[in-house]
Amino acid sequence: MESSDDSVMKVKFSTGDIKMTYEVKGLLLVDCGGTTHTVNDQSKFIRFDDDFKPADHYIELADGKRTNNIAMRKGT
Repeated sequence: MESSDDSVMKVKFSTGDIKMTYEVKGLLLVDCGGTTHTVNDQSKFIRFDDDFKPADHYIELADGKRTNNIAMRKGT
């Protein structure tokens, strides 16, 4: 799939002895297991929160690790 969006996402899956890694470019990602949803296509938003600070926003992964500066914008 071609896209003008330069964002690339690496997604890892594992179950038992099977481990898979995919690099996804320019596709829509929706994290439906999260408290809030993650979308990587800016065109899907109507407006953005100008007060959002990526350094103050943490994402907690399934293994309990927390990281910030991953979500770059917040919108509706």
